[in-house]
Amino acid sequence: MIQATSGAQPNQEFVELVHSRTEGNPLFISEVVRMLEQEGGVAQERSDLRIPEGVREVIGRRLNRLTEQCNQELTVASVIGREFEFDPPVRLVEGVSEDGLLESLEEAVSARVIEEILRSVGRYQFTHALIRQTLMDELSATRRVRLSVRIIEMIEELYGDGIEAHAAELAYHAAEAEALVGPDKLLHYSIMAGGRALESFALEDALGHFQRALDAREDQTMDDQLATIKFGLGRVMIPTVGTPSEAQPAWDALSQAFDYYVEQGGVEKAVNVATHPVPLALVTGVADLQTRALKLVPKDSLRAGYLLYRLAGALIYELSDFEGALAAATEATTIARRENDEFLEARSLSNSISPLLIDHRPYEAIDVSLKSIEIAQRIGDLRSLQSSPWVLAQALLTVGEPDRAKAYVDSAFQAAEKLHDRVFQTSQLLVGAYCAAYQGDWSKAGELAHRSEEILPNRELSLGLEAEISLDSNDVEAAERLIDKLSSDPNATIHVSARLIRAAYETGNNTYMDLGEAILISGSGRTNGLQSFWIEHYAAISAALRNDAATGADHYSALARDKGTILYPSLFCADHILGLLAHVMGNLDAAQTHFEDAITFCRKANYRPELPWTLYDYADMIIQRSGSGGLSKARELSDEADRIASNLSMARLHEKVVALKEQLDARPSPKPEYPDGMTGREVEVLRLIASGRTNQRIADELVISLNTVLRHVSNIFGKTGSANRADATMYAARKGLASLEE
Repeated sequence: MIQATSGAQPNQEFVELVHSRTEGNPLFISEVVRMLEQEGGVAQERSDLRIPEGVREVIGRRLNRLTEQCNQELTVASVIGREFEFDPPVRLVEGVSEDGLLESLEEAVSARVIEEILRSVGRYQFTHALIRQTLMDELSATRRVRLSVRIIEMIEELYGDGIEAHAAELAYHAAEAEALVGPDKLLHYSIMAGGRALESFALEDALGHFQRALDAREDQTMDDQLATIKFGLGRVMIPTVGTPSEAQPAWDALSQAFDYYVEQGGVEKAVNVATHPVPLALVTGVADLQTRALKLVPKDSLRAGYLLYRLAGALIYELSDFEGALAAATEATTIARRENDEFLEARSLSNSISPLLIDHRPYEAIDVSLKSIEIAQRIGDLRSLQSSPWVLAQALLTVGEPDRAKAYVDSAFQAAEKLHDRVFQTSQLLVGAYCAAYQGDWSKAGELAHRSEEILPNRELSLGLEAEISLDSNDVEAAERLIDKLSSDPNATIHVSARLIRAAYETGNNTYMDLGEAILISGSGRTNGLQSFWIEHYAAISAALRNDAATGADHYSALARDKGTILYPSLFCADHILGLLAHVMGNLDAAQTHFEDAITFCRKANYRPELPWTLYDYADMIIQRSGSGGLSKARELSDEADRIASNLSMARLHEKVVALKEQLDARPSPKPEYPDGMTGREVEVLRLIASGRTNQRIADELVISLNTVLRHVSNIFGKTGSANRADATMYAARKGLASLEE
């Protein structure tokens, strides 16, 4: 509506600002746009909006129909908040009885200025935020501040021990009246409100409260209060980050709080900080912090178990220490079972999955994942329910079970939504998109990529996915532009390099391999465990594509551990790459076996895009290996590859298959070899004899003379040792010639 009214394209932040103030009311929106057009247009950046005069007039006319007493009480209520209860106005408006106030509120409800909140007796809200704002604007700043002071005193008096439930209101009014009540109340209630908002996952509210508290601290010297604020800020910011630059301030806040608690001997608080979840792929220093925290608690204690399972994750992502990670997670699991702590058991098992997967043990990873999920579902542990199914889905994709993987991706995404964890939401969508891409559902893959972009527009993982789906792999400049978008997120380099090496494979342009190798090894500034795992696969694929027999031999035995899997996050089946490597190394029998295994795997998994490429490479190898022989097998493979490529609109593969078929057509057809020295014509006559034809019928069908048929029959009897037509028929059946066609 803003665009249609003004003719200008507003940015998303401005649209959200207008929506928050107007709540989508068409009249209010049009008045806002008209006011802004008079002030220079909607394209100017704004952080706030005043109420347009046209809107004031509309609201004013409605308020003017109310009695003076009603307006007075509503004005006081507007200072309380968008929502308010029955009691406060009675106490704040002098000379008003409960009956009188109730009568005024009913009058305002009838005029649709306020409305009762359903299922909340004695609680009301203004029907529109601008009505409340208009009433507040009628008050002087001094009057509003003094009313806020009285509201604070009233809430403190009314609610006593239950005051925490009103912490957000108190924090708001303490901020309004800071000049009179001082910063201590503001800090106290803001911290309290931030904690309550965190408990209910109201992250935006919590961020506002903790940031207000931090701003109110003139002295930034670390103490208990500032450490509490830092810990709160870190916890609030962690679920909203998507890049290292966003994650670092959150991690710094947590680290500062941890260091302070350690210095002050606050072991319990320090451990609480150390066990808070952080985006391990985006920050550094977690492993060191966990190691330090472990020194604060008794070995084999329950608290040590919680620190160990955190350490396991950090060792994977920071140090690529898979063995150490698995050992830490296993020790945490042992402690959990000894202490009968299912919460710890679910999470420590969850952190065992990646090390197993990276250690080429996908089926063990699947078993551990299922156990973790079973426990997490029983106890309602959302964090395990977002992480374990996510890694389980990757393991299932790896072993060729995409349909099961999709189900776990969906359940993990639901858990991430409940936790408001945007990083994990985009990660689930990423795996879901690979499920679709592996099966050739490009539309679904693109849809999930777009959803990922909407959740975290700057998320490098989604950039990598965008490349996987839509990058024109014959456009090096497009690849370079994509790489320029990367920050230091190692996960981004994994997915983008996977796409680049696929582009190199499909086009034969090794520049893509060079680009992928550069960003994979040095572009991120650091590597994590998953990245190191992919580097190993990347090197094997690169050796196969470069026809590098020496390097290929170095990687062949290592890659053999991954037989029967897909090399996530690429589209390559491990057996396909093993077949290419064996071919490069000259081991053609092994290559044939690997290609056959890859085809079987892709058929069973329904990995449709990888199947035709494997068929193509297998056919190409047969042609190179067999010379003029085996061409019928090569043609059969290439025909199937072409059918699938056409169905999936894989134009590049279609072009390659057409060229391959041209090679086949150019080859001379080999002369068939028949048993006992028979010629092709003699075999044809034998086939007709076996079918019961008479000599005359044979002559008619083959358009030859009867004498020629008799000569062929005589030669057949002599070469096959047959005494009669019955013997010849049995011979044909025994040699498999009864239905053979030349």
